[in-house]
Amino acid sequence: MGGFSDRARLSAQGPGPSGDVVVTVTASEVRDASGNAIAQPTSAPAEARKAIGDMRKERAGLARRYQELRGDLGGLLIEMARRDQFNFHLLRLRAAEAVAVEQRAKEIDGQLTLHAASARQSLPAGTVAMTAKKCGTCTAAIPADANFCAYCGTPTA
Repeated sequence: MGGFSDRARLSAQGPGPSGDVVVTVTASEVRDASGNAIAQPTSAPAEARKAIGDMRKERAGLARRYQELRGDLGGLLIEMARRDQFNFHLLRLRAAEAVAVEQRAKEIDGQLTLHAASARQSLPAGTVAMTAKKCGTCTAAIPADANFCAYCGTPTA
């Protein structure tokens, strides 16, 4: 079974507002079941920043295009009403284009949100975070999903 090297550090942060304690284990190297070192992934922050910048630029362009399409669609509808001749096929085509632009903007928003969330919660390579709570009897840190305290056996529910 794989594991951490014997140079691992254990640190605990104080309880948060909900009483949970976050325990972080940092290992200088991680090994697999055979004892071979597992390479930690490297990140390319410059490439990631460029990709995020490109997505933001595309999102701004989509917002401008969406506003233009909404204006055009409203203008078309007003002109058709003025003439009392409605071309529903043309209205559907313009509305479909606006919906496609809106959907692409939502996709980019989702990607940007995921990136922002991962940037806030990313841990250094070889780090594992576990949410824990305190036992009511012995005040030991135990996993948040534990049913019993591993130290004194008290039920946690």
